Amino acid sequence: AVDAYRKSVELAPQFAEGFYALALELDKLKRFPEAGKAYEQFVQVGQAKNDPGQTEYLDYAKARLQELKASAGR
Repeated sequence: AVDAYRKSVELAPQFAEGFYALALELDKLKRFPEAGKAYEQFVQVGQAKNDPGQTEYLDYAKARLQELKASAGR
């Protein structure tokens, strides 16, 4: 699934949902540095779209990103 999500965001870099799905999948696989990068990309693209329907997902991504950064700093 990771390869498919990577391909989707490669082909459509403004596809915020693709970055979110990629981040979740990488997180599930415990590939935390890569997941963090995907969450960051999702937040960047998602905020630029200014879609109120993504607020909940953006909030989760930001919180998870903070958790990953805190874990990496230990």
